[in-house]
Amino acid sequence: MNKHIESLLGSMAQLEKELFDEIKGCEQRFQYRFAQNLVQLKKAADPGLVEAAGLGAFYLASAINWRHIVSVPFIYSMIVPLAFLDLTFTLYQAICFRLYQIAPVKRAQHFIIDRQFLENLDGIDKFNCVYCGYGNGVISYAREITSKTEQYWCPIKHAQKTHAESARYNQFLEYGDTEDYHEKLATYRDKLSSKD
Repeated sequence: MNKHIESLLGSMAQLEKELFDEIKGCEQRFQYRFAQNLVQLKKAADPGLVEAAGLGAFYLASAINWRHIVSVPFIYSMIVPLAFLDLTFTLYQAICFRLYQIAPVKRAQHFIIDRQFLENLDGIDKFNCVYCGYGNGVISYAREITSKTEQYWCPIKHAQKTHAESARYNQFLEYGDTEDYHEKLATYRDKLSSKD
C-alpha cells in the first residue's frame, strides 16, 4: 500500500476517534436534558389521567399502533436465527481459528447491552433494548469473524466499491495486485496470529 493511502487511513482513524469522543459527549449532555424534560412532562401531565392509568399505560396507549402489533411476531421470532448464528460462529471460530492459528474474536467486545439500565424506560422498552443490543452484537461478532476469515483466505479488495467494508479491508491488496500473491498472503496470515 502506498504511503499516501496509509497516511489518509491514519487520518481517517484519528477523525473517527475524535468523532466518537464528540458523540459520546453529546450523548451524555442529551441524556441529562432528556431526564430533566421527562420530569417536567410528568409534572405537566393531567394528574387524573396519570393516576387512573399510570404513566406506563398512558405512554403505551399513545405509542403503540397496529403496525407495531402486527410486526411483533416477526421481530421477536428473529431470536431463533440470531441465536443460531451466534452459536455457529462461536463453534466455527473455536474450531477453525485454532486450526489456522488466528487470534479469536473476543465476543464480549461486540455485545454492548446497557440501555436497559436507563431509569426512564418502561419494561417493554428495556426488553427491546436488550434484544436490539443482542441482535446487533451477533451481527458485529459474526462480521468480525468473517472479516478475519477473509483476511486469512483472500485479502484482496473487490474491483467494485463495496458497502461498509470492515476496518481490515482497507489494508487488503488492491484488485489485480496478485504478483507474489502467496508470499503476501503469508504476511496477512501472520498478522492474524497476534491480537489485532
